[in-house]
Amino acid sequence: MAERKRKSGNIFRELVETAAYAVLGVLVAIFIYQALMFLLGTNRPVIDVVSESMYPSIKRGDLVIVKRVQPQDIRIGDVIVFDTLSQRLPVIHRVYKINDDGTFQTLGDNNGGAQHDWEKQIEANDVVGKAVLVIPYVGWIKIIICDSAPVVCNVLSPIVYR
Repeated sequence: MAERKRKSGNIFRELVETAAYAVLGVLVAIFIYQALMFLLGTNRPVIDVVSESMYPSIKRGDLVIVKRVQPQDIRIGDVIVFDTLSQRLPVIHRVYKINDDGTFQTLGDNNGGAQHDWEKQIEANDVVGKAVLVIPYVGWIKIIICDSAPVVCNVLSPIVYR
């Protein structure tokens, strides 16, 4: 009987330790995200790629690190992240042209030259930042979670994509 109590006590202790490590992991992730926001000057320093529009330079499942830049520092050929009312998630595309009024035109590397209407006049205040680093495969973590548990992503998206 004492042996059985000892085993159940160990299981409870292991559950508590596992929960503590999970909470610690979440807190560390939040701290890192907040630090990146501060260091890179944007409220969305990390973007996961969910489409093939930038293939082969940026693939679905890659993670893109984004840095805030001044509009006058954006050049043709830069990969920028921007918001548009036509898309639910931020868009990652290459600057194709800078219009005379200072707005930007973009094009996905894999879009075969076809440009969407919402890519033809991107305002400076819609630009989240410029892609500065691509980390392969790491974005799959979020993609898999969102595909298998959309409720989790629907709860977290307003927090992450604000």
